[in-house]
Amino acid sequence: MIDHNLYNEIPETDTRKQWFHPSVLISWYKFYDAGRKAMGDRTWTNDIVYMRVEEMYLINAEANARANHLPEAKAALKLY
Repeated sequence: MIDHNLYNEIPETDTRKQWFHPSVLISWYKFYDAGRKAMGDRTWTNDIVYMRVEEMYLINAEANARANHLPEAKAALKLY
């Protein structure tokens, strides 16, 4: 999702604005096949989600913090 205020700051001429569905502000076109149909691809061959490695480190740190493993959470954030 994208924050409503940030979405409104994106100019209409900016291609990145098309990445999000205008009514619910979820990522709609950025990582998905534009020709997809709801429930149309039951094998999940055309929906590939990309994630930056930095996001994986943050997810790891957040999971450790929520599990009250604070030393591990801090260590995950200090890797880079």
